[in-house]
Amino acid sequence: MIQSKEKPLELQINPYTGAISGLKIPGDKQNMEWLVKTDGSQYAWIKEDYGWGLGYFTVDRDRKSLKREWYAPTEISRDGMDVVYREADIRIQIKRRFSEKDLIEQYTFTNEGKEEAFLHDIGIYTPFNDNYPNAKQCINERTHAHIWEGENAAYVNALRMGAFGPHLGMALTKGSVKSYEIWERGRKKANSQTRGIIALNPINLVLKPGESYSLQWNLFVHNGNEDFRRQLLERGSVIASCPKYIYEKGETIKMEVHSTRPLKKYSAQMNGVPVAVTPNKDSYIVKVPAGQAGKVRIDFFYDDGKQTHADLLIIDNEKELIRKRVDFIRTHQQMTDPKDPRFGAYMVYDNEGDSIYPNNTPNCNPVDRDEGAERVGMGVLLAKQYRLTKDKLLKTSLLNYAHFLREKLQTKDYVTYSSVDQTNRNRGYNYIWVADFYFQMYQATGNKLYAVHGYQTLQSMFRQFGYGFYAIGIPVQLGLQSLKKADMTKEY
Repeated sequence: MIQSKEKPLELQINPYTGAISGLKIPGDKQNMEWLVKTDGSQYAWIKEDYGWGLGYFTVDRDRKSLKREWYAPTEISRDGMDVVYREADIRIQIKRRFSEKDLIEQYTFTNEGKEEAFLHDIGIYTPFNDNYPNAKQCINERTHAHIWEGENAAYVNALRMGAFGPHLGMALTKGSVKSYEIWERGRKKANSQTRGIIALNPINLVLKPGESYSLQWNLFVHNGNEDFRRQLLERGSVIASCPKYIYEKGETIKMEVHSTRPLKKYSAQMNGVPVAVTPNKDSYIVKVPAGQAGKVRIDFFYDDGKQTHADLLIIDNEKELIRKRVDFIRTHQQMTDPKDPRFGAYMVYDNEGDSIYPNNTPNCNPVDRDEGAERVGMGVLLAKQYRLTKDKLLKTSLLNYAHFLREKLQTKDYVTYSSVDQTNRNRGYNYIWVADFYFQMYQATGNKLYAVHGYQTLQSMFRQFGYGFYAIGIPVQLGLQSLKKADMTKEY
């Protein structure tokens, strides 16, 4: 472990691979490990070849493509801070050093061959500890790694899941990151309980014989989003942001690029068409009318060849979009066959077959296409829309759906299943959607029975999964409002 009072981070480096195998923040009361263990002890399938700083690329030569991975160094310093790998005439050198506040890593790719080399599908493993063992560990010892693959202004904001500091940040200070990939995640590899191994993707490279390309980033400690933003700018990065990312036709799109230093030769394009940029103190502003509906990308160019961007969406009309979606669910996705045990359910729709997807095929991952679980979110949406519109057709649809939930997905004591046979997954997350729906229906109809159903559904969840279950979106405020309004004082 490389550590001292002067160093901002504590590192452990694997002497055999040259990868960083451990990373901690000095003084962290939780002593959190910010990287996934790559010795098989955390996940049996994640081994040393996924260590921080290792990676892969595909090189094209003589009309052939060859994928290569670097994990066995040809040179490594005693402290592991300088490492060299060689793969297919490509020399990969990693140089690490500490500054007062940062760990600085530089990756240099050099073509040592006699022919031009085209490198693509490049990835550098950055195995942030972004996974979900249990609520206590998540809150104290796991991170959400927020990645912005914004070319020369790329960054990673790794926030502890419990939202309290210290946190970890990464700012790209040289080179460009265009995207990222996720490895070692699947149905047999912890499924949704892990995000997997993150690899950052530099841009494709064309290297002449003897030519090099360098990528550099700084790792640093921060105390939250605002401090992270301040420190990004402090390190010379720029931050592109918009007040919102979905606009209606006719609105004015606004993108603002923040920088603490004057930028050189700045310009912008919207979907490839030049647009005006107005400097304003420490920012550069792009304002353009939202025209045709569809995806929009605004590219911002600066400092002789650098760039970043923002992705946006233009829609015709927000209320009309919601109305169309709700009408489609009501008219197309609700089971209307009274002989079917799923009568009243909102179900998955097959657009190619132009019909409800019955989910009877055994090899199509049925648990993700059943009539319960997240599908209840459609009921919540329709209930919210009914509260706004009082549409009688919508009310009829919702009453049938409420009957389906209570009589077909739930038992008498409110155990909530994902399918009508009441054998497929009694899943803790289901209860939140169902309780939210009931409380929405109480607010929409005033029928106290729905407030009772919402309360009892949550009580059932707590009885079965405990108060430490890390549920998503418990409708606390709506539930309390409903219980109070229904004069359910004891339950409130």
